[in-house]
Amino acid sequence: MQATLIKARDRLVDLENGLEQATRALAANLVASYEQGRPDLVTVILEFRGFTDLLERVGFLHRIGIRDAQIVSTTRAARLAVVAPGVAAGDARAPRPYACRSGVDAAQ
Repeated sequence: MQATLIKARDRLVDLENGLEQATRALAANLVASYEQGRPDLVTVILEFRGFTDLLERVGFLHRIGIRDAQIVSTTRAARLAVVAPGVAAGDARAPRPYACRSGVDAAQ
């Protein structure tokens, strides 16, 4: 019983570390997008210097979108992995996914 509990706690620590890493990546991506100013499609079209340049810029925007979606997906999966064991065990104190965004958990 003790070994199972220790193994479960170790797993939870690993999941929480993964969540922290994914959250930091998401935050860094958001800050970089804000500070550097992400070009939108209209800007790309208006500033292109030939058809090849246009294709490269549109491809770059597409890759940014894919990477952003991967980061969000990884963060969401990590958050759910951390929350799921407590919810499955019926722990009323288990954090709820996305509740911290609105400050709901802070009031409890």
